[in-house]
Amino acid sequence: MEALLAVGLAGNVVQFVQFTGKLITESNEIRRKGSPSSLPDLKSLSETLTKHAGLIKAQLKASNAILTQEDQYLLDTATDCEEAGSRFLAYLDSLLPKLTSSNLLRSAQLSIKLHWSHHKIEDFVSRLEKLRSALTLATVLAFRASVNTSNENILARLKEFQSSGQTQDIGKGEILKALQCLVDIVKEKNDEALNTVQKKIDKLWEKIPIPREREILEWLDFRQMSWRFEEIDPAYQRTYEWIFRSPPGNQDWDDFTAHLRGSNVTMPYFINGKPGSGKSTLMKFIVKEPETKKSLKLWAGKDELLVLKFFFWNLGTRLQKSITGMLRALLHNVLDRYPELIPAVLPSFYRNWQTFDVYSEPTYVELKKAFELLKEKSASFLKLCVFIDGIDELDGDHRDISAFLRSLASSNIKLVLSSRPINACLNAFRGCPTLRLQDLTRPDMDIFVRGQLSSYPLMIALTNRFPSSALDLITEVNRRAEGVFLWVKLVVRLLVNGLEEGDSMRDLQDKLYSLPSDLRSLYQRMIGRMQPEYQLQAAQMFQIFRTWSSLMVDQPLRALVFAYAIQSLSEAYDIPVAPLEPEAFTWLLGNTQARIQSRCCGLFELHKRSDLEVNAQGWKTGCGGDRLVVSYMHRTVAEFLTAEDVWNEICSMTKGSDFSPVLHLASACLSMVKVGG
Repeated sequence: MEALLAVGLAGNVVQFVQFTGKLITESNEIRRKGSPSSLPDLKSLSETLTKHAGLIKAQLKASNAILTQEDQYLLDTATDCEEAGSRFLAYLDSLLPKLTSSNLLRSAQLSIKLHWSHHKIEDFVSRLEKLRSALTLATVLAFRASVNTSNENILARLKEFQSSGQTQDIGKGEILKALQCLVDIVKEKNDEALNTVQKKIDKLWEKIPIPREREILEWLDFRQMSWRFEEIDPAYQRTYEWIFRSPPGNQDWDDFTAHLRGSNVTMPYFINGKPGSGKSTLMKFIVKEPETKKSLKLWAGKDELLVLKFFFWNLGTRLQKSITGMLRALLHNVLDRYPELIPAVLPSFYRNWQTFDVYSEPTYVELKKAFELLKEKSASFLKLCVFIDGIDELDGDHRDISAFLRSLASSNIKLVLSSRPINACLNAFRGCPTLRLQDLTRPDMDIFVRGQLSSYPLMIALTNRFPSSALDLITEVNRRAEGVFLWVKLVVRLLVNGLEEGDSMRDLQDKLYSLPSDLRSLYQRMIGRMQPEYQLQAAQMFQIFRTWSSLMVDQPLRALVFAYAIQSLSEAYDIPVAPLEPEAFTWLLGNTQARIQSRCCGLFELHKRSDLEVNAQGWKTGCGGDRLVVSYMHRTVAEFLTAEDVWNEICSMTKGSDFSPVLHLASACLSMVKVGG
């Protein structure tokens, strides 16, 4: 924005806000008294207000320079102000008769009409207050973008406007605060002043629910955005704390805390590991751990800091495993926090927000361009740290996303990435700071085994009798795991089950040595050792779950639906048409969870989804059971169960029977309708 244009605009903005204050006061008076005598004054103020909005628009349009995104935002806001003023003038014209001393009856009729039109005046006052704040915000943004070209003339003129403006009644004085902040920026031109204006902008924005920003944020949003993150189990007790300590001299991994704090870091930090080694658990731990934010604040310095995350999930919905889903989630989180960036980051959508199809999804090209603009427009005041988990779970081109993420890393954007060691990632992130997780988690596994197995009452009794054998058992569990944390969890569960069934120390040792060390063979062993009748029920459960997942791609399988689906078909007809009592609801969920654990060997789990809508009946169970959904315990479970040979074997168990997963799901839906689900 040129200096002279900035000076002229500042004058018209202040005058617009001054007249807005007067017009709001006059409108409130008419609204309170319902007197028509002040309508001419109200119309005069409205005409002046509309004129100044038009002057702001005309000045910007008359500029020969190409408008920046911030200037375009100011132009759009001024246009909204002018249109609102014109509509209100038309409304006033419909009310104004030729008021004369002899037209008393007409004046009385108009007073009554004004009384019944209070809501229209209230609507206009509310709209005017929002537009006043919006124009203030747009002006500060436009001036901030051009602050480096400002000069002493602008500074002097702004002070002049500010001084004259302080004698006027302009409501809460948002424009004075914004202009004072702008004066400080032009005068000092330092980062601290930029941070100050950003904070003031944030406070202003909280009061301005502008429709187009909300519309665009809703367009980017999708409800599965945080599902995967929520489903991941938290780290066990004090595991993974080593990530924030400097690596010992004999450890071949790069200092993670130094990466978070480093000011000259321009490469991602890459965490890779075997399937089941605990990558997602580690990433969730890092994101939630206060030490992460503490270290990042040292990097951000005086700039603002925002931490973003996206956890890919290959077994989830289309957006959970796509690069467009990742970009939508990241953009939404940034723009929800800094909505003033929307005009600059998504300019065409912002300008045409009233005409673009909100039901059409943004494309990868559009989102990628938007993120590049975000990187450019936020560089002066914002530091971003982005955590991306499970790049290998992307349903798309791994080389493309790896190259894109590598290109994002800069002095203002820090990235922490995780993946299985697939070639695309290993090649793209070669030379980046890294760690290989399976090499580093043995102490964590020891903590887990001692907490879950050694402290178990029956195991304590055995340890007291055979202390040396108990220690050897724990050591052997860790050794055979080969860095796969999931294997340890499953084996500990099997050993605890053995203790409950009366296994001796020798029995436990024999069981451990007989277990295969790879996950696929372990899953096969777990299913193969089930009782025959349980195997049949497990096969039915697996088919019901997979059928639902294929038919209802973007909908999780609620635990209650699954509970009805695994019942016999006849029970759907026997259920009465009545709301499900809380006691019955609690029992049904508890029974279903027990059946999943015993029939499915723990390969299925129930997880709570906080963003799912609670059932309309509002069951008062106190356990949040209506938000429970069924899911695979781990991606490796899905890979095992859906492997062609394994799936054929599962389907063969129900072959020749009248079992149909579709019919069972249909009966479950009928049951849900009958109980009000």
